[in-house]
Amino acid sequence: MKLMFDSYTKVTVIDTGCYELQPVEEYAEKCADLLGLELCKVPGSNEIMRKLISGEWDEDIIVKEPGEPVRDEDFDFGGETGSQSDQLWRKTL
Repeated sequence: MKLMFDSYTKVTVIDTGCYELQPVEEYAEKCADLLGLELCKVPGSNEIMRKLISGEWDEDIIVKEPGEPVRDEDFDFGGETGSQSDQLWRKTL
């Protein structure tokens, strides 16, 4: 199992306010301890999920045609740190 998670450095709990945090933190702490990883908690929201479900696909949503490859630069967000996806991504690195 260590090999499978070898490149991981932390376990991150995203506090969206949509669930009871304590049991999730307890479970995440057990996972982090088992794997020897740092446990982090960051604020977040369910806004991305709302956008996906509602069809409101703006700059936070990457849309690809079938068979079109997903590339690293797709996640660049133009080098700007303003989008919600980019801010969350940077917090969890």
